[in-house]
Amino acid sequence: KGEVDTLIQNSYKIISEIANYDKTKKILIAEGNVIITDLNSLDKIYSNKIEYHETKRTLLVKGNSEFNIESYQLKSSNVVFNDNNKTVQSKEDTFLKDTFGNSIKSENFKFSKITNNLILTGKVKITDLENNKHFIENLIIDTKKKRMAGENFKTIFDKEIFGNIKNDPRLTSNSVKILEGKTMLNKGVFTSCKKRGNKCPPWQFRADKITHDKKGKKIIYDNAW
Repeated sequence: KGEVDTLIQNSYKIISEIANYDKTKKILIAEGNVIITDLNSLDKIYSNKIEYHETKRTLLVKGNSEFNIESYQLKSSNVVFNDNNKTVQSKEDTFLKDTFGNSIKSENFKFSKITNNLILTGKVKITDLENNKHFIENLIIDTKKKRMAGENFKTIFDKEIFGNIKNDPRLTSNSVKILEGKTMLNKGVFTSCKKRGNKCPPWQFRADKITHDKKGKKIIYDNAW
C-alpha cells in the first residue's frame, strides 16, 4: 500500500496506491489512482484499477480510463491492451478527439499498432469545429496519415453555414473519405431545403462525387444531375 511503483516486462511502468501479485496465476492487480506509462510510446493511461495477465501478456484497464493513441485522445472503459497481437480495444462506448478539433463518439474501438488503423464499427458520430454533425458507419482512421473513411454517411450542417438559418443543409452518400479540411463523398446527395417530415425536399443535387471544402466553405460536384 501507499504509492506503489511497478515495472512489467520492460513494457509498462505502473504507479498505484495498492498493488497485489498472484504468483500462481501470474496476475498483477493495481488499484487507486493508477497511472500507466507505456515504455515504448511513453503515452500515459489513467484509470482506477488494472489487471496485468503475465501469461497472456494482456493489460486490462477496468472501468473508465483516459489515454492517447498517436495524436488522438480517447476516453473509454474496460480497455484491453494485448501485447501479443499488438492491439488495443474496447467493446464499450468510446469518445475521441483529434488534432483538427473533431469530437468522435463510437460504440467501440480497436487499434492495431501494426497497421496504425483505428477501427470504429457500428454507428459513429463526429462533431467538427463548425458544429456540423456527421453520422457514419464502420469508420477506419489512419492515425499516421490522419484521414478517415467509412460508409452510409450523412452530414447535418450547422444552420448558419450558408447564411439562412431557416434551411436544413445536409449531405448523404454511400461512402466517404475525410481529410484535413475536405470531405469527399461517393454517390452523394445534397440539399439545403428545410426538412418537411418524411417528404422529399423540393430540390436536391445528386452527383457521382461531392467534395465539401471546409476552408473555402463550398461544395463541388462531379457528374451532377
